[in-house]
Amino acid sequence: MITGGHKIIDMKTEIKTEDILHLYLGFECHVHNSRQLNRVIGIHTNGNVQVSHAQAAQDKFEAEYVTLILRPLSDITEEEKEDVHKIRDENFTSPTLETYGRVTQYLLRKGFDVFGLIESGKAKDKTKM
Repeated sequence: MITGGHKIIDMKTEIKTEDILHLYLGFECHVHNSRQLNRVIGIHTNGNVQVSHAQAAQDKFEAEYVTLILRPLSDITEEEKEDVHKIRDENFTSPTLETYGRVTQYLLRKGFDVFGLIESGKAKDKTKM
């Protein structure tokens, strides 16, 4: 999607987990071949991910082996919808992209999958666990 000469990511754009994993620091995840629940606690300059229950502190995993556990947007509560409307209304005179940024920031803090990772199989749906 092109808007005003700028490319904006839409849900059809391929999102690589390693490109957005830093936005989910502290969030629950699973590591490939493990049923243990972990949390993303660090992203290293080489893209490897450190999780909370690694066998050793130096254990790091490639991003493709880390599956985030997120809420689908359909799980939004009425209170959260009101918060989003409030953000939008408070920033009505701001440039549109700035308002979208603030809404995205709010949704990320609440653990929502704003990048379509569940649909693409790169994250698990927290509501189905």
